[in-house]
Amino acid sequence: MQKIKVYGFKGGIYPPEFKSLSAHKYIEKAPIPKKVWRPYIQHTGLKIKPTVKVGDYVKVGTKIGEPEGYISVPMHASISGQVVSIDEIDHPVLPTRTLTCVIESDGQDTWEDSIKKRDYEHFSADELKQIIQEAGIVGMGGAAFPTHVKLSPPPQKPIDSLIINGCECE
Repeated sequence: MQKIKVYGFKGGIYPPEFKSLSAHKYIEKAPIPKKVWRPYIQHTGLKIKPTVKVGDYVKVGTKIGEPEGYISVPMHASISGQVVSIDEIDHPVLPTRTLTCVIESDGQDTWEDSIKKRDYEHFSADELKQIIQEAGIVGMGGAAFPTHVKLSPPPQKPIDSLIINGCECE
């Protein structure tokens, strides 16, 4: 078994925590939103084309957008309900207007039947990458780069190190 090297670093900052503002509060489950806006630009990469139309009923996990190339991922509904609009609106982060799917909740939080628990230990690396791609998983940094691409280096550059960011905030 290969010995793992662990590296640390000195320095950085220790910002004030302000935990006293919420330490006495209970964790509460957020209510299902009445409506969600899902911009078809979600990540660094190619655009996503809609796979639903106004009037369609969707469940949590229903694919509502299909990638137009490799450096992209599908987009899924985050609530169950009816697609009430697919229009160009201002993007919440980018300085542009973008096609956006608006879903009005039915209040049921019904999940797509195809979403199920899987025994990941028995999948090949390629099968896992396909599952990650179809799930729409992207990095949590500012670019939201598609994870299946990160897991697919050229054959001449195999992955030999794993860097784990163990910040409390994550």
